[in-house]
Amino acid sequence: MPGSASDRELLLYVVLSEGIADYLATLVTGEVPTVERDRWARAREAWLWSEFQKDRKIVDRNRNGPFDVNTAGGAAIRRWVWNYQSAPQGWPHETGYWIGMRIAEAFVRRSTDRAAAIDELLRLDDPAAILAASGYDGVSARR
Repeated sequence: MPGSASDRELLLYVVLSEGIADYLATLVTGEVPTVERDRWARAREAWLWSEFQKDRKIVDRNRNGPFDVNTAGGAAIRRWVWNYQSAPQGWPHETGYWIGMRIAEAFVRRSTDRAAAIDELLRLDDPAAILAASGYDGVSARR
């Protein structure tokens, strides 16, 4: 069934689950979590999106099960999350949180019902549908 663990794109699911929390924190506080990461990532947004797309494919090709990946898949995931104090050289830690936040922002902005959109983000039943509906492509969130 759509949205079941076996259908989820694991990397997309993980970055959305973390990024939605950052998005909601921004709504509540009026401030972006980890300002330095935000500044670094915004300057590289299109490139980061391209890298993220490559890693989504790597993770999906290297899955052993719904939430299980081999070494190559795990390395691709850790470029984006679960890398506090071990981020890729030159990257801030947890850059995937930022990608997820940008997708969530775009999703809510394109929605005709903000409350329903936030509810859908919180349920996170179908990450691929959220991404598609967001229209996020590494540049559109800036508009």
